[in-house]
Amino acid sequence: MKIKGICYDTGTGFTPKYFSRDKLTAKSTRKEIEMIRTELNCNAVRIYGDRIDRLILCSKIAFDNNLEVWISPRFVDKTEEETLKLTGECAKQAERLRKLNSELVLVIGNELTLDMKGLLSGETAQKRVQYLWQCKDRDTLELIEERLGNSNELLNQFLEKLVPYVRNFFKGKITYAASNWEQVNWDLFDIIGLNRYLPKSEEEKLIKELSKLKELGKPIAITEFGSESYAGVFDKGPGRCDPVDWKNFEIKEGFKRSEKEQADYIKYDLELFENEGIFATFVYTFIEPLYTYSENPKKDLDIGGCNVVRVYLDGHIEPKESFKVISNFYKNH
Repeated sequence: MKIKGICYDTGTGFTPKYFSRDKLTAKSTRKEIEMIRTELNCNAVRIYGDRIDRLILCSKIAFDNNLEVWISPRFVDKTEEETLKLTGECAKQAERLRKLNSELVLVIGNELTLDMKGLLSGETAQKRVQYLWQCKDRDTLELIEERLGNSNELLNQFLEKLVPYVRNFFKGKITYAASNWEQVNWDLFDIIGLNRYLPKSEEEKLIKELSKLKELGKPIAITEFGSESYAGVFDKGPGRCDPVDWKNFEIKEGFKRSEKEQADYIKYDLELFENEGIFATFVYTFIEPLYTYSENPKKDLDIGGCNVVRVYLDGHIEPKESFKVISNFYKNH
């Protein structure tokens, strides 16, 4: 495993009412990026968000800390035309950065079947997610694939326009962060990028998928993997259900905090990816400020996020058990 990284959110508008990081300063970013380098033992960071100025600022700070940067613009609920234009603008600025530090990879999209309008039924990302997962605990991949229709065909048609457009401006390596239901034409890219959140029971399926992708002869990166912090997530798989009641900002009945389960899941994945000869791994994610920690189990929103640091209401952060697992693994591998 050459690239040992983590995802870092600079602020993403997932819905019109939900922007993930309102408060982000150069000072707080320097502190967190330094923590990623010196305490988490990462040598790379995948920096994502929808504000290009923040992406560039955080990338410069990461370079100052001797981290390789994978810059990942993420524009939620934009049209194809808007996504093309915004990604091209980010590519121009990323190329200026790359000339200062060649260790820069551009991730030109993230699960666009969900993030972007026009590939799947639903006017918003929220509605597209609801369309794919129509039951309480979410469906199997087979049932999801039935609902996709021609979304993968449309996705690749868009990528066939986006990739050459981006390459007009950015001369470094590019990749795409694909969900497990997206069938991407990897001939377009320098690196294969996969977001993978799977229950333990699907390990064999993942190994078969990786084996097939290795035949393409390109480096494989796990651009996202991780887990929430509640009991049972290891067997269910991350993202199978949301423990948070966002109307009341409370934890739903039946969910119990378990940092150990998150840590065990991440360790299990890291060992699997190491054994499979994966080129790069990026744990999702360093911090999610809206998922605040509380000693009151009913108000402990932290269990619903994939963050590896606890965030207190006053903004103070502390490493979780998963942080220590990642730190030890990256240090010794």
